[in-house]
Amino acid sequence: MGILDRFSKPPNVEKLKEKKDFKGLIKALRNKSVGDRAAEALVEMGAEAVEPLINAFRGYSAKNLSGYASILIRIGEPAVQPLIEALLRDRGRIRDVRRQAAMALAEIGDERAVKSLCWARQKEPTMTGAREFLIPALLKIAKPSYQALLEALKDGDKDTRSGAIDTLNEVAAENKLNANAVEPLSQALKDKDRLIRMGAAKALGAIGDTRAIEPLIQTLKDEDVTVRQNAAYALGYIYDEHVIDPLKMALKDSSWFVRDAAKASLKQVQDKLSK
Repeated sequence: MGILDRFSKPPNVEKLKEKKDFKGLIKALRNKSVGDRAAEALVEMGAEAVEPLINAFRGYSAKNLSGYASILIRIGEPAVQPLIEALLRDRGRIRDVRRQAAMALAEIGDERAVKSLCWARQKEPTMTGAREFLIPALLKIAKPSYQALLEALKDGDKDTRSGAIDTLNEVAAENKLNANAVEPLSQALKDKDRLIRMGAAKALGAIGDTRAIEPLIQTLKDEDVTVRQNAAYALGYIYDEHVIDPLKMALKDSSWFVRDAAKASLKQVQDKLSK
């Protein structure tokens, strides 16, 4: 608040609301005496207030961003798509805008944001520290079943699928993926992108469900060495006698990396079954 504002009359929030003076209401948010009432007025105006708030949000005033975001969160569903657009459109420009957009989407909890967050995760330059806000936002929205992340594996955009498989692997590493993920991940073993196939094999190994055995056996024939290697490692975490013969066959693979993975997995499975 400027020195002149201290002696001026506070804006009349009710009149601003009646006139639908969004610019005036947004400006009033900075006034200590009426800021809370201005925020309430914007929330009550709902969907109509979203575009002006998003414009102010994207206009970037770091000290006001969280305030704009908190109002958009309270407005809820009508703010989802505009927040997604702010997240994607401002990529590479203003990090704080993307951070607040991701956090707001996480609080609203609408699964429509998952695919866009997956895409943004992959496209965000590494040095910006996207993990600090994009990944927590993704995980918060996708809980508890992570079904939206599994659905994202079918998306036509490679970066979206890559973001989904990377996030699913982080979930799987904490033993939070259940058997419902086996079929979608098994389908992802056929993805055109080798990194997605590799990630799917890794996640299936972390789950350790016997229904993944046959898809992983087929993946031992993949054209890519790293995919075959990950399939061999994954089979080593499924403690079932049906993985033994396929792993023995993989000991004859043309790649040392695959043979080494198969050897380690075979020992691991046999040791576990012998106990």
